[in-house]
Amino acid sequence: MQSDTFLDYSLGPTRTLFHFTYPERVDDIVAGGLYVTDVPTSPSRDEGYRGVWLTEDPNRMAQNWAAGVGIGLSGKTGARITVDIPHHAIPSMLYRWLDLAKAVGVEDYWLEALNKTGGGGEEFWYVYISDIPAEWISFWEIL
Repeated sequence: MQSDTFLDYSLGPTRTLFHFTYPERVDDIVAGGLYVTDVPTSPSRDEGYRGVWLTEDPNRMAQNWAAGVGIGLSGKTGARITVDIPHHAIPSMLYRWLDLAKAVGVEDYWLEALNKTGGGGEEFWYVYISDIPAEWISFWEIL
C-alpha cells in the first residue's frame, strides 16, 4: 500500500529523511503530522530533549533500534514515512543525533549505551526538535 499524499513543493527545496513506525499509526501521522517524543540525553527522567527521530537510511532492516519491538508488518518498522523538510526549517531545528548529543553534553558512557541499544547506525540518525507538520510528509508505505 502506498500513500497519495504528496508535499506541496511551493515550500521550496527540501531535505528528505525517513521515520519508521507501526502501521497502525500511519493514518494519524498522515493526518496530523509527527509529534515530538523523548530524546534521552541522560539516564535521568528529568533530563532530555523533545524531538522527532528521523534517519537517512530508508532500509527498515537497518533500523536495529527496533529489534526489541518487532520488525515487520506489525512491528515498529512496519511503515516508513518519508519526510521532506524545507531547507528554511533546517538551520535551527534539524540536528544529526551525534552532533546534538555533543552540543548538549551527553556523557560518553550514556551515548555509547544509547547507540548500543539502538543497534548501531547512529551516524544516520537525526532529531528534529519540533513537531513535523503533515504537509511535510511526501510519501508513506506499509512495508
